[in-house]
Amino acid sequence: MDKPICEAAYISALLEIPDLGLESCRRILERFPSPHEAWHTLILDGQLSVLEDINPKLIANLSRKQLRGLPETIQTSMDDCSIKGLTYLDDAYPQQLLSIYKPPLVLFYRGDISLASQARMIGMVGARKSSMYGRNVARYLGKTLAQAGVVIVSGGARGIDSFSHEGALEGEGKTIVVLGSGLDVIYPRENGRLFRHVVEAGGLLISEYPPHTPPSAHHFPMRNRIIEGLVRGVIVVEAKASSGSLITADMAINDGRDVFSVPGNILDNQAAGNHWLIRQGAMPLTGPQDLLDYYDWTGEAKSGRQSSPMVCFSSEENAILTCLPTDRPCPLDDILVATGLPMPQVMTALLSLEMHDRVEKISGQGYLRKWPS
Repeated sequence: MDKPICEAAYISALLEIPDLGLESCRRILERFPSPHEAWHTLILDGQLSVLEDINPKLIANLSRKQLRGLPETIQTSMDDCSIKGLTYLDDAYPQQLLSIYKPPLVLFYRGDISLASQARMIGMVGARKSSMYGRNVARYLGKTLAQAGVVIVSGGARGIDSFSHEGALEGEGKTIVVLGSGLDVIYPRENGRLFRHVVEAGGLLISEYPPHTPPSAHHFPMRNRIIEGLVRGVIVVEAKASSGSLITADMAINDGRDVFSVPGNILDNQAAGNHWLIRQGAMPLTGPQDLLDYYDWTGEAKSGRQSSPMVCFSSEENAILTCLPTDRPCPLDDILVATGLPMPQVMTALLSLEMHDRVEKISGQGYLRKWPS
């Protein structure tokens, strides 16, 4: 008897097809009752006529015979590595992720997946090469917030990420590690023990990448969108002016999440990014109570979705926010080129963003992205 294959394995197999990105894959899946039927119709039966509007190069890739056994291979790897999977179509999928730019279509996980739908979740990000001050702050915030029932979400990297997770564990709370590799590929290698401890303590490891996927530079920005997408707000613990954590903060703003920044030593470049964020409108975080008071999380934690409103932008609005600078106006023609969107969609999205006070129109010059007040 053939081993059953989960829907996550079918979607993950589709995403392995060259030139098939998240958006194209989602559009294809919408044409079929299930990922299983999409795979069988397109790959096994070769019925590609339903994709007449798909580019010829992609159709040629869908015809490759070596794809046929890919779902079985992924499922075997999942079983061998004790990894489970769910798709954006499943009830257990964290619904807040559906509002972000290019939401993951599949999540592989170890641990308690219900944690990803808790009401009290905060992301913590910062430098890999962190100072003693930054590491102490990360551990302290992680521990104190976890003791207050807040789930700490971070990326499992060296430095601030690791100390944030460790602090949550010291506080006997829960933490979620979002990886930029397959869950069986420990990166960094020295964090293997930490990741095991997270799961043993009732936490969660998740990734959108199937087993055996190695870490890659372009995986980490994609991982970061999941971190900020899961949470109510993101704390930047310590970041230089050129830190990738600022990109995560920008993603969070674009997706309607709050950004908190920990002030640092004004004589230390390690905190230059934090101070820049504060000047741009991020909320200074002087201690865990600031955050608990801001969200009124001082009472007993309850499970469930966030009840307070969050501004969630459309894919068109997110595309525009991504290309708009904060320091100079961007001409309309440049926005059209950068987004590749038709003029009517761009104008509608710009009007909506102006109404949400996220974009300012500078007469005769273009549009400027604003930080939320």
